Amino acid sequence: MDINKQKELENLGRRIRQLREQKDWSQREMASRCNIDSASIGKMERGELDIRYTTLLQLALVLEVTPAELLNS
Repeated sequence: MDINKQKELENLGRRIRQLREQKDWSQREMASRCNIDSASIGKMERGELDIRYTTLLQLALVLEVTPAELLNS
């Protein structure tokens, strides 16, 4: 994977974690709300998973932010 893409995934993961923690949710609770397994939430937050657009939309909806707010950290 290209280094710039990896850095972007890591930044996105940090933003997801930050917003999840602001809501005081565990990864398991976040996963349940998004209908995603908790292992995937962990991988996203560590920048280990390339997130599909539809998943990004679901995360933004559950976290009550716009997709742009997730991408701009």
